[in-house]
Amino acid sequence: WVMAGQNPPERAAIAARLPIPVDSVVISATHTHSGPAVLRAQSDWFDPLVAEPDPAYLSELESAMLQAAIVAYRSRKTARLSHAVNRIEGLGGNRHDPAGACEPHVPVLVASDAADDRVLAVMLICSIHPTVLHADSTVVSGDFPGIARGMLRRRYGDALVVLHQTGASGNQSPRHVIRANTLAEAARLATKLACGVQAAIDGATPLYETTIATAVERIKLKRRSLPDVATATRMLADAETVFEAARRSAIADRAACRTAECDVLGGRATLALAKLESRGQLHAAAARCLPAGVQVVRIGPLVFVAWPGEWFVEYGLTISAAYPNAFVITLANGELEGYIVTRQAIDERRYEAGSAVFDGPAAGAAAIAATSRLIEKVRAAS
Repeated sequence: WVMAGQNPPERAAIAARLPIPVDSVVISATHTHSGPAVLRAQSDWFDPLVAEPDPAYLSELESAMLQAAIVAYRSRKTARLSHAVNRIEGLGGNRHDPAGACEPHVPVLVASDAADDRVLAVMLICSIHPTVLHADSTVVSGDFPGIARGMLRRRYGDALVVLHQTGASGNQSPRHVIRANTLAEAARLATKLACGVQAAIDGATPLYETTIATAVERIKLKRRSLPDVATATRMLADAETVFEAARRSAIADRAACRTAECDVLGGRATLALAKLESRGQLHAAAARCLPAGVQVVRIGPLVFVAWPGEWFVEYGLTISAAYPNAFVITLANGELEGYIVTRQAIDERRYEAGSAVFDGPAAGAAAIAATSRLIEKVRAAS
């Protein structure tokens, strides 16, 4: 997955086994902090608490991806498509500022059997980090998306395919809406999501025009400017002081403490990256992610945009403002070794900026420009 610009091997394997061009294959991911590790990011390289991915698990995961694609292709049948966008409140919002930029709208694409209108599959895009459960969880879980999938299957049948896509949500989380990091809270959010998706399914509008077109553009990204090791060390010490004060404060709340704790994680990430830079090791790691693939898939009047890595919500909102029928999917077709952040996050020293390898504002401008070109291209396809 780190080889974003060179076609992740799973995409190539699917294209080799099925009559689908590799640039028409989208591999995307959900997100959980209570599941097996699938990569070791450069910003985690010096952290002894971060687990190494299990090669046996990765091999099993890759095989399952390929098998899922093969089963889907061989099981294809004539279906009707419909679409709705539902505003679902209470799943979360901006993790730094509850009043900050967020995207509560959840697009839903529904495939129903042409013979009996039975719901066969549903794809949704949710712009919230599923981080109700943390790494100290003793339950292996897909967090609230995994629980919501089970709820939808109980409603529409065990054969229902539920594809949960992650929207632009680098700075979005449930931090300010949950009471604890528990499985019960994950289930509470899952109920909100499942009910909102069910309402979207019930009120979905048929797609009478279903032209399918795909297009890809690969872009280069500029690396961020990193402080030297001494400066990064001082920045980490400052963040640790703030966190310790927040933790000891009698009036500190859980969300404020978690924000301060995350700023410490960002400081550690910056220090790790600064050390790699001082050793001349970061350039090769960043180069393995490039060029980054921007991919769009048109289905009738709808366009789905696939970006690798984790992007702040502001970039997704920019696309939806310019193209109301375009919807951004992230964590797609590769990894970018950290968040793609905004200028505000850099200026405010948010923890996501600390773990970033690439220059967020420059990457955002490049991806938005490429996406606009690709949308115009697929719109013209017949």
